Amino acid sequence: MKFEPITALSPNMTAIGGDLIGGDPLALVGARCKACENFSFPPRAFCPACFSADKLERRPLRGEGTVFTFTVVRQAPAGHAVPYVLAFVDLHEGVRIMAQVRAEPEAVHIGMKVRAAFYIRTTDASSMAIYAFEPAPASMGAS
Repeated sequence: MKFEPITALSPNMTAIGGDLIGGDPLALVGARCKACENFSFPPRAFCPACFSADKLERRPLRGEGTVFTFTVVRQAPAGHAVPYVLAFVDLHEGVRIMAQVRAEPEAVHIGMKVRAAFYIRTTDASSMAIYAFEPAPASMGAS
């Protein structure tokens, strides 16, 4: 399995979940409820906070967040390099998502600032645009 960084989707690329990533610049795509301003990821047919079904709009997410918790995966299916880090990340918009953190396992810690990164994952059979997180530059998130 091979991972190549990308900055845009080409018309013939398949993205994970169909439309979880997109835009220019490339971003995670969520939904924002116009009734209660709650964000959700992945986008849903209704707001999980107020249950409104007709007031959702698709919005790019900043992709900046903090590691809430994580685990180091040391056994995986054939074709997956180990070890790797799988984490719950709290995004700036208030959404918590699970994704891989592409960093040395020893460097990852709870509270670590991360940002979304986008890759083409290629196997012998297919390729797909995916997202993961990487350590954020020290200045990110500073006010």
